[in-house]
Amino acid sequence: MPLPGTRLFHRGFEPWGRKVADRQGTAHGRIYDTAFRLIYDGPLRVQQAGDGSLLPIVADQHLTAANFAVVVPAADGLTVTAGHLVEIVDCPGDSELVGKQLVVLGTMHGSIRFQQTLACNLHDQPAL
Repeated sequence: MPLPGTRLFHRGFEPWGRKVADRQGTAHGRIYDTAFRLIYDGPLRVQQAGDGSLLPIVADQHLTAANFAVVVPAADGLTVTAGHLVEIVDCPGDSELVGKQLVVLGTMHGSIRFQQTLACNLHDQPAL
């Protein structure tokens, strides 16, 4: 437990930590806004978070479950929101992801951000 009035993380830690986190993007992808304008073209990480076979039901309502987690650098000026489209261009670790289009359901937030984590599902119709 830190002493009262002291910070657990130094103020300069976040920009330094971003450099390390940015190198974890082993795949390459593009992100398009809702008007299909390119807003990001660069490294990213993608992994399957679920198979979509089981959608949770709470109070008789189906909830949307994200099937993929996509992680992009927390670049200044990059704002990704629900409805944006992620296209996987290259993925040396899993060639089956190449060409897939994912629609962003939302983003995860945190007090220290090295990366932006996007909750996504497969896009059922090619839009590009």
